[in-house]
Amino acid sequence: KNVQGINWQDMLLRNGSTQIHNISLSGGSNGTKYLVSGSIFNQAGTIINTQYKRYQGRAVLDQIINNKLSAGINLNYSYDVSSGIIPSVSQAGSATSSLFSSAWGYRPVAGPLESKDYLQKNLLDSALNIPGYSDYMVNPVQAAENEGRDIYNTIFIANAYLNYKIAKNILLTIRGGLDKRLNESTYFYNSKSRLGITRPGIFAAGVQGGVAYSQYNLLSNDNVITYTKDFNKNNHLEIMGGFSMEQIHTNSFGLKVQNIPNEEEGLSGIDEGIPLSNSARISSSSLVSSFGRVNYNFKSKYLFTATFRADGSSKFAPQNRWGYFPSGAFAWKMSDEKFMKHISFITDAKLRI
Repeated sequence: KNVQGINWQDMLLRNGSTQIHNISLSGGSNGTKYLVSGSIFNQAGTIINTQYKRYQGRAVLDQIINNKLSAGINLNYSYDVSSGIIPSVSQAGSATSSLFSSAWGYRPVAGPLESKDYLQKNLLDSALNIPGYSDYMVNPVQAAENEGRDIYNTIFIANAYLNYKIAKNILLTIRGGLDKRLNESTYFYNSKSRLGITRPGIFAAGVQGGVAYSQYNLLSNDNVITYTKDFNKNNHLEIMGGFSMEQIHTNSFGLKVQNIPNEEEGLSGIDEGIPLSNSARISSSSLVSSFGRVNYNFKSKYLFTATFRADGSSKFAPQNRWGYFPSGAFAWKMSDEKFMKHISFITDAKLRI
């Protein structure tokens, strides 16, 4: 009773830290505006061997080419990596023994016939190696240090636009966009991890690993023409019409392997193991839309809107691929009427149908 016990929580946890570095440059002239920025985010988790890093960059340029034409581009890039153990995931063969169950339940004091560092050196307590006994407590420090999990995310988004003034009251706007995302997830459990160790009397997959890749690509295009007309100070008309296109392509591939014979090779040795499962999926879809809208404004008090949109999606059968969506709206700004001016407790009132 006088032996100092091991504080597993103190060994497993640490003071987390976060570093954030940002830089941005912006400026321009009468016809040019630009912005360039970047940031680095680096966080060490409160559990040993856990961390998160993110790198981001952005560039924006708006250019007036002449009195009729203007254009711009917006680029965004980010890359982040998260790694380390997931504390809530239970060990194989047990529904209750998460990482913190081990931190609270693993034996803190060695016996008289055991070496002083016996408990720190071993993942499992041999005193509990009872065949068929599933609720094993594992060395939480060893578990955290030997479970390799990494998730990588790469995102690149680009948008560009072009405005062309066809006539005094007619404006053409063309937009294009790209959204590209790549996700890579890997894991490797060696023989000193909760899921990679072989236990007496319990089926285990042994040393195991896996990789998963998924990719998402979106291409979009919008073309809009707008006509505006002020007949006098009380009558304003706006007519807008256009069409858009969208193409999405996704794919994902995954492989899980167990009983890897040469764990020192890490992920490069998963081809020597026994396949546990694999997956593959490729899909594409497209969407085409046409749309129109009419706005009429009378004295800024009476507002009328009519819209119509037609969408065709490749996700539906050819005989039922299109949907049509008409709508209309009316708004009345009552607070601008003379009979409401004397009501002091109302500053703004609007009815919309």
